[in-house]
Amino acid sequence: VVLAAAFALEESYDLLIGNYVEVEQELLTATASYAVRDLNEYHDFFELRSTINRRVVNLLTATRLYLDQAPQRLSDCATEPDKARSEFKQRTHYHYDTTFGYRFLEALRNHVQHCGLAVHSLSLGKKSIGEGESRELELSIRPFAERHYLGADTGFKATILEKMPEKVVLT
Repeated sequence: VVLAAAFALEESYDLLIGNYVEVEQELLTATASYAVRDLNEYHDFFELRSTINRRVVNLLTATRLYLDQAPQRLSDCATEPDKARSEFKQRTHYHYDTTFGYRFLEALRNHVQHCGLAVHSLSLGKKSIGEGESRELELSIRPFAERHYLGADTGFKATILEKMPEKVVLT
């Protein structure tokens, strides 16, 4: 039972980390494409935002899965099950209470589950750094959630909306 629970915990954690890596890889791949192709057609932006949305939604879902399953898996592995479950919940509550990003992502996960999408806009950046032969091109693609869209969801936590800027970068 202990090994099965530990393996299940490891699998859900691996799912979480794998989804995080996929978000980052998608942004890197898109940035590489942006370096050699201009993204100026509607369908280019639509496809890119749609793909990044899928990756972010998968990450938010995997995070919730891990947070929901971990207390039980930890208690199945521990010599003091109640203490293990309690410590995990205490730590996650602490981070929720002290970190805006944690609260925001939890509210965003709830939003995508019940109402809408996570990525409302993308920022494509391109700038030169340095001069002469040492000059480099810096490119970036940043996904944002926007307060305007989240505010239209009556179920989105008002306390989060009050504290968030107009846009929150999702990386």
